[in-house]
Amino acid sequence: MNIGYSKFMAIKAVIFDGGGVVVEWQETFRRFSRLIKVDYNALLQAYLRFAPEPEIGKQSFDWHLQMTMKDVGQIDRWRELRQIVPKGFTRIEPTFQLLKELQGKFKRALLTNADLGVKEELDQYIDYLKYFEVVIDSSVVKLRKPGAEIFYLTCKSLSLRPKECLFVDDFIENVAAAEKLGFKTIHFKDPVSSVKLIRKTLYEKI
Repeated sequence: MNIGYSKFMAIKAVIFDGGGVVVEWQETFRRFSRLIKVDYNALLQAYLRFAPEPEIGKQSFDWHLQMTMKDVGQIDRWRELRQIVPKGFTRIEPTFQLLKELQGKFKRALLTNADLGVKEELDQYIDYLKYFEVVIDSSVVKLRKPGAEIFYLTCKSLSLRPKECLFVDDFIENVAAAEKLGFKTIHFKDPVSSVKLIRKTLYEKI
């Protein structure tokens, strides 16, 4: 298909969530849950429940994993989880193909709710931060999605208005928050169809 950048589109930047859009992280937890014979959903929900404080830099990543494992009754195995998180996370390849394609056509931003230091550690394994002109890390700026402040900070860093940005996230509450602020949004549900939808939104035949 012959597609090119549409000069008529108002979108000037794509803002990507990290985990679930750029990086696959849940499969690592799924494998670990099988290893320790704990229900995966219980492990996942515990991890998400203790995320808010580490994601604004108030607690360490180790604390986050300790509390997660304590919640599922396996506190003595938290170091095993630490050995594979985030080391076991992988690239979502369709997203990386898109990131390369967008270079020089749209600004690319990473807006991630992340524990302090995790993105830098992960970058050693999957070399992903270089694909973004702007990186907003919740644990560094002490703000997190779905709060409005972190979205506005991202726009300020891009020197753009919300309506000039396409925001992509796998958590519907973050998508809904961005949409209320005037962003164009896409709920990232699976890599192939979601990346196809991003392209459809950004490009047209010329």
